[in-house]
Amino acid sequence: VSVTIRRFKKTSICKERVQRCAMLQFSEFHEKLLNTLCRRSDDGQVTEHAQSLVLDALCWLAGVHSNGSGSSKEGNECLLSKTRKCLSDIVRVCFFEAGRSIAHKCARFLALCISNGKCEPCQPGFGSVLLKALLDNMCFLPAAATGGSVYWYFVLLNYVKDEDLAGCSTACAALLTAVSRQLQDRLTPLEALLQTRYGLYSSPFDPVLFDLEMSGSSWKTVYSSSTAVQSDEIDLSDVLSGNGRVSSCTAAEGSFTSLTGLLEVEPLHFTCVSTSDGTRIERDDAMSSFGVPPAVGGLSSGTVGEASTALSSAAQVALQSLSHAMASAEQQLQVLQEKQQQLLKLQQQKAKLEAKLHQTTAAAAAAASAAAAAAAGPVHNAVPSNPVAAPGFFIHPSDVIPPTPKTTPLFMTPPLTPPNEAVSVVINAELAQLFPGSVIDPPAVNLAAQNKNSSKSRMNPLGSGLALAISHASHFLQPPPHQSIIIERMHSGARRFVTLDFGRPILLTDVLIPTCGDLASLSIDIWTLGEEVDGRRLVVATDISTHSLILHDLIPPPVCRFMKITVIGRYGSTNARAKIPLGFYYGHSYILPWESELKLMHDPLRGEGESASQPEIDQHLAMMVALQEDIQCRYNLACHRLEALLQSIDLPPLNSANNAQYFLRKPDKAVEEDSRVFSAYQDCIQLQLQLNLAHNAVQRLKVAIGASRKLLNETSGPEDLIQTSSTEQLRTIVRYLLDTLLSLLHSSNGHSVPAVLQSTFHAQACEELFKHLCISGTPKIRLHTGLLLVQLCGGERWWGQFLSNVLQELYNSEQLLIFPQDRVFMLLSCIGQRSLSNSGVLESLLNLLDNLLSPLQPELSMHRRTEGVLDIPMISWVVMLVSRLLDYVATVEDEAAAAKKPLNGKDRERFLTGNQWSFINNNLHTQNLNRSSKGGSSLDRLYSRKIRKQLVHHKQQLNLLKAKQKALVEQM
Repeated sequence: VSVTIRRFKKTSICKERVQRCAMLQFSEFHEKLLNTLCRRSDDGQVTEHAQSLVLDALCWLAGVHSNGSGSSKEGNECLLSKTRKCLSDIVRVCFFEAGRSIAHKCARFLALCISNGKCEPCQPGFGSVLLKALLDNMCFLPAAATGGSVYWYFVLLNYVKDEDLAGCSTACAALLTAVSRQLQDRLTPLEALLQTRYGLYSSPFDPVLFDLEMSGSSWKTVYSSSTAVQSDEIDLSDVLSGNGRVSSCTAAEGSFTSLTGLLEVEPLHFTCVSTSDGTRIERDDAMSSFGVPPAVGGLSSGTVGEASTALSSAAQVALQSLSHAMASAEQQLQVLQEKQQQLLKLQQQKAKLEAKLHQTTAAAAAAASAAAAAAAGPVHNAVPSNPVAAPGFFIHPSDVIPPTPKTTPLFMTPPLTPPNEAVSVVINAELAQLFPGSVIDPPAVNLAAQNKNSSKSRMNPLGSGLALAISHASHFLQPPPHQSIIIERMHSGARRFVTLDFGRPILLTDVLIPTCGDLASLSIDIWTLGEEVDGRRLVVATDISTHSLILHDLIPPPVCRFMKITVIGRYGSTNARAKIPLGFYYGHSYILPWESELKLMHDPLRGEGESASQPEIDQHLAMMVALQEDIQCRYNLACHRLEALLQSIDLPPLNSANNAQYFLRKPDKAVEEDSRVFSAYQDCIQLQLQLNLAHNAVQRLKVAIGASRKLLNETSGPEDLIQTSSTEQLRTIVRYLLDTLLSLLHSSNGHSVPAVLQSTFHAQACEELFKHLCISGTPKIRLHTGLLLVQLCGGERWWGQFLSNVLQELYNSEQLLIFPQDRVFMLLSCIGQRSLSNSGVLESLLNLLDNLLSPLQPELSMHRRTEGVLDIPMISWVVMLVSRLLDYVATVEDEAAAAKKPLNGKDRERFLTGNQWSFINNNLHTQNLNRSSKGGSSLDRLYSRKIRKQLVHHKQQLNLLKAKQKALVEQM
């Protein structure tokens, strides 16, 4: 791709060209830039904003040197040599002590240095020196400040790993072993119970999250209405296809294809302000509860006529029950509406009385203070009196504290309607007593702006209402809902659009829009004042039908308020209804002074009210600290509730088999106890996420003022750093290490697998890694661990013995570990299938079965009794695994035969049913059923379709009534 610039606008900087040439040539300037980046400046504390500006200058220098024509060779060599000397400090400061934007810019600068240093044959390559610096600092990963910076560390590591594959693999394997051992030691019984019994793998009792990832396949997550939370399990049958290869599904995705570092930004909420004709936006979770399954069960016997009469009678009963339920719901709705009107009148009267009481007490206090000041003399007159010393009533906590996640609306904040308007004044007065003056009082600086709004400050001397501000901020920290664009007629080449309003100017940093097969292209335009005034094209995606659109950490982040998404229908598509995912958007709702764009700040069209709408940074920081403390309290309460629920579960003897069987039950059979656990877990996870978002927002403001994120303690040993790290941080590091090691096995430049890696993962090390990560790890970690081991060691002589040892140790009846037996067994069977070419697999399992059955051998029966000696559960696990592997062998043989000759219908059906035991199925019964169903009457089918439509319609109406009733109950 070549870009030609024909004309550019001159700046007003005096002697600009001379200054730029001096920047390129003076080595002292390069050294000062690098010292400032490494925080070795003599001017005092170096802020992240200063580091960001330094990296911008360094990227410009390296970019000019990479072109070659306008730069000198001496300047390039000088910059590279000075950067080479301080690489270790640069890696430590930019990747372990800074945020993701600094790490992103640093990775860009170092990549430019690598390309510039390739033409120097006399010195060692810049890439090899960089790899050594990265590996020397790898032990500090458990102490890294943010997850987004760790992502860029591993991106850079994978960029230069080919310089020394053996050293890179050794360092990754050593850290992986140490971290996996710590994860296993840290697993608590309550977390093991959540994983085994419920399939929930987050760490709700550890308040610190490290990273939040979002991928294109995250959109496919459907929340179950019965449990209110979805299990994190992965269906391994979707991952491994028939030939034992990994398919391109969600679980097989690596960590480098996701949107990472989302804890450092906020989810952006929006409203739709305009759409094209026949286009609207719908919430996905609201639609998922409607409708009934199209397939009707219970029709396996009898004729079609009997089936239709049974269907019609059942439908009549269902319709009657639905009509009764709708009538009772309407009556309850009317009663609730009447009660709500009475409640609103009472609230208005109460607010008026409280406002009058507040005015009288304030007047009395002012008169008393004036009298006291007159009696005391002129000296005390300089001290202003506080007119709201005693408000006279107590505020209910729900007026100040945001609601819990279950009842928080995602789009509506408390409106200042008449019942809330008067109360908000009194809330402000009471909050002056609850919070220190720095929270509400304006700062002493900027007196000119303060005098301009002096009349407003006299009316409300206590600020703009902390309660409403906290409520707004709590709303912004809610996770964004899944929404879709619904287009009624999406014909070939049709152009449709929606315009979104974020409510105020924001910084847009990340965008994720999943793939949609109905589209030919998708484009995004953004603006603040008007589409024709400052509108600009952000991105055009012409491959949205096959790839997700991911914009990751935009630098510099654009300032915008409105976004227009334009889609064009796929060519050759029919005139049908289309559902297009709307995506997720992340950024910052509070714009720091240096992040604003100058052309917008000084634009004459911009009103004074909009520019003054953002509070001062210290006011906003105090409000966010108060919000963080509030969420912390509610999170502690939610954790205590979940812990009490888990401890009160009346469990059978604590072994894995019972809990695994409990997990395998269908969700519709879940008891009330399970729904309480799921609800408490969901509250914990949601509050944990809000707490970390609030913490990172507070940290961003503190860093902007001049504080540092996190300073590494270089005297601590690697074991101490691992022990003090959070569980989620260790899991994130394990994921990146596993993906890096997997990529080493598939290196694209023809290198073979390093011998040191195969010697590191010997039989004992593989057993430890499997037990540590597959018992305490998440499903994704478990799958990637299995893939790494089978690809690296599947051909070794000891591999079959390794599988039988793991099976015997984890599944014998004396094992007291609580772990998901069924899911780990599925993983064992999958990696057994992948390594069936190794003849030792089946032999070792059959030897294990022989040893388990040895008490039945005749030469041993005379010496001891055989009753109660056999470990029947263990034998059943081994027999199941051997049976699955033998089924797979038969399937592979069938596939080979199918490749040689075409199959007729019956053989194809037998091949698709799976294994060599298909002859046991009674095919005669299914043939008779198919023959009878073909002769069915079309009238019966029409009648059943009509009844089904009526059922769907009535169910939708009932759900709408229930939703209205629930909303009214929550308002009361």
